[in-house]
Amino acid sequence: MGGMALVVLGLFVLVWIISAVVKASQDSGSRRDSSPARPAQGGQGQRVERTSNSDIDRFMAEIDRLRRRGDGAPAGRPAEPPRPAPRPVEP
Repeated sequence: MGGMALVVLGLFVLVWIISAVVKASQDSGSRRDSSPARPAQGGQGQRVERTSNSDIDRFMAEIDRLRRRGDGAPAGRPAEPPRPAPRPVEP
């Protein structure tokens, strides 16, 4: 039984090391491919948006665009009209 526990522990450590190496190689590869967004020549105040292949980054960029477009719109739901006060029931 003790030998089986060592085998399981060894496999766990091996998988952990392999996943750390793969993750590190993916992180370094994505850093080399992407370049930081720089303003256009002349600096006319144009905003350069960073492009990304990540789904979450694209989602967050879309949310930011929608927020900027709707600056004048009220946030949240419109206010409900006041409800009438309840009256006691007469016997």
